[in-house]
Amino acid sequence: MTYFPPLERWDLPGAALEQAHREFQIDGSQGNEGIMLWLGRREIGVAVITHCVLVRGKLAIKEPDLLQLEPALLNDITIAATTRKIVLLGQIHSHPGTFVDLSDTDHRYGFKFPDFLSIVAPHYGLKRPESLFDYGVHVYDYGVGYRRLEGKEIQRRLNIVDSRVELIEVGGSGNE
Repeated sequence: MTYFPPLERWDLPGAALEQAHREFQIDGSQGNEGIMLWLGRREIGVAVITHCVLVRGKLAIKEPDLLQLEPALLNDITIAATTRKIVLLGQIHSHPGTFVDLSDTDHRYGFKFPDFLSIVAPHYGLKRPESLFDYGVHVYDYGVGYRRLEGKEIQRRLNIVDSRVELIEVGGSGNE
């Protein structure tokens, strides 16, 4: 028995992708990587993304080839999630150029729990790719590590839905 029942699909609001690219404008325009975390509910076989976490402030280190979230910031994210009775389901972050694989640092220090969704946007996310296939879409498989999803698996497992998302800001003036 696992604490994390397996997920077959993520219901990802198109609004969550739009919001991520709005956030990437802030960091990418300065030549830095950007990040957005996605929270929501784990239902039977499905991750339902309902919230976007806007990661701000000095506890979020964003540089040209580095993203680092300090422990106090992760604590704020955990409090924000638990008070809303939701969980961390995935994240999207940006890389420079056309590199959409996970870096060695992403593999080594990224979130590591079963079926965690990790998407990478190219060009610091400054322009939104035309399709999901232009992102790097990765999932963490327990006992294996992160692996990149391709073609039909992306189509089968990532469902873009037309629903709203709520925004949660951590680390900035609206700190949780």
